[in-house]
Amino acid sequence: LIFLSLRVDYKNNFNLHKSWWILPLIVFFLESFSTNSYFQTGGASFHHWQPFTGVIEMMQQGGWLLWDTPSQYGFLSLIFTYLIPFENPWLKVYILNGTFNLILSLLIFYVIWDKRNLYWYVFSLFFTYSIYFALPGGPWFNNISIVPSGIFRVFWVILLIFVIYKIQLKDIFTQLKYIIPIWLIGFFWSAESAIYVTSIIGTYFLSFIFLGKSKVNSKIYVLLSFPASILICLILICLFYLININNLPDFYSFVEYVFGFFSE
Repeated sequence: LIFLSLRVDYKNNFNLHKSWWILPLIVFFLESFSTNSYFQTGGASFHHWQPFTGVIEMMQQGGWLLWDTPSQYGFLSLIFTYLIPFENPWLKVYILNGTFNLILSLLIFYVIWDKRNLYWYVFSLFFTYSIYFALPGGPWFNNISIVPSGIFRVFWVILLIFVIYKIQLKDIFTQLKYIIPIWLIGFFWSAESAIYVTSIIGTYFLSFIFLGKSKVNSKIYVLLSFPASILICLILICLFYLININNLPDFYSFVEYVFGFFSE
């Protein structure tokens, strides 16, 4: 397949460059939103979803994250799930989890295929399905959506890496328009996600400082843009809490579970 892919021009293969997404979308959609093995003996889905559904139920009853509602999996991760327009917390998690799996599987397929020929297209489809859906399910081909915590943890860091790769040739100010919003969402998503996305940004910044040819003023601007963005977000969050509950948020609760996990 690899040998053939180097000898065939993909542009002459059924206009794949225009409609490449149709077949992967159908296959990955069916797999991402499959409920196969959800309700098997052992209750795996119920066990792994409780850290999300339990928190959402408390939020629906008037609870506030970073105040009176503890969260094992972060801040924005629960807010995003809570905002899914369904009443049932389990359905909220199911929809967002399936959406994330669909987006990430299409992203992996797109990167592997890289708009090459038909042979490579077919190979990329099977390879993506294997590494993303079949192999993680184990010998019984269990549904990977049973454990939403996996995709919830790494979604934003993978998206950030992809975006940095795609826009690396654009000017630095254009890059920041894409990178900073994704980094901020990933940072406030959860404490674990904050470490992941910040490590990528650290590598990105070091590369820009030592390998980039921009002026010193531009490098200082890039350096300050990230902490300034965090500071602005923290101020806005504090103002929102002061207006609504007349108290500042308990930011320690954002990382409390991490310290509790390592102290066990």
